[in-house]
Amino acid sequence: MYYWPELMLQNGRVDHRLAQLPPGRTAAFATACAQHALLRFEQVWPQTHFRPSTSSFISTMLEIVEALWDLIPQIERLPDLSGLVRKVDLIVGPDYAEEVTWNEGELLHATLQALECLREGGSPRRAALAAKSAYNAVSKWYCAKAYPGKAMKAAQIIDFEKQNPECQAEFSFQLGCLSFLERGVEPILSYTLIEEQTSVEAWLERSATGLRSAGDDRAAIIAVFERFIDEGMALVHSPSAMWDYVSTVIARAGFDGSRWDRRMRIYSTVSNQRLQGGRPYGPDWPWNEEEGA
Repeated sequence: MYYWPELMLQNGRVDHRLAQLPPGRTAAFATACAQHALLRFEQVWPQTHFRPSTSSFISTMLEIVEALWDLIPQIERLPDLSGLVRKVDLIVGPDYAEEVTWNEGELLHATLQALECLREGGSPRRAALAAKSAYNAVSKWYCAKAYPGKAMKAAQIIDFEKQNPECQAEFSFQLGCLSFLERGVEPILSYTLIEEQTSVEAWLERSATGLRSAGDDRAAIIAVFERFIDEGMALVHSPSAMWDYVSTVIARAGFDGSRWDRRMRIYSTVSNQRLQGGRPYGPDWPWNEEEGA
């Protein structure tokens, strides 16, 4: 709740980055953030026996965001959203403010901001508000579950958000989603595509962060590459594709020249052991490493 502006606006410069995106991608970011939070609580609420203001709340919100994906390609023609607004009206009656509890209001607000982002032709402000509300739904729920009935100061909530894995996962999704959309390689966007590519972005960023922390310590670099292979093979299922990704990770970590070359050679050793059964590469293999180098 309180950590989002610092991490996403001050550090991540999300508002500035959204302003550089084409309108359709800005709307896609807003819609993906809302949908990610809704899908989380579609599972969590029944597990905890939580009852929203109406039993159809989650299903109605998901119908709205799924419809937004079909309308995003028409964003420059300002598509008619009146049918989706009527769906919202089915949920939000005159006494809604008195009925809503826990994090339902934040999920509603995330969905509404995604809708307004599309209505306003890809508004960066609306997209940022959708992401913030989606995150707040996660933070508010897990903070209240961890400290039931306790009044907490902002600093205490921020400390909780920094440590809580669910909050961190939401940050990771939103930042990975934005990074993918900034690359601009896919002409047709969908939540499934964004979710897959966001997982890849989060993996790459974790790996780059690990390499920076490892410095020049060979053992630490090896540990990072072992995790990189374990996580990456579950995502891309291709040993050959891993070479392209590891090159990206090393560059993203800020290494070039001889430092980039050394890490590629260390990766070659680790990859050989983990994926090739330790069979030695031929003498002409370009990334042979001198042991301990």
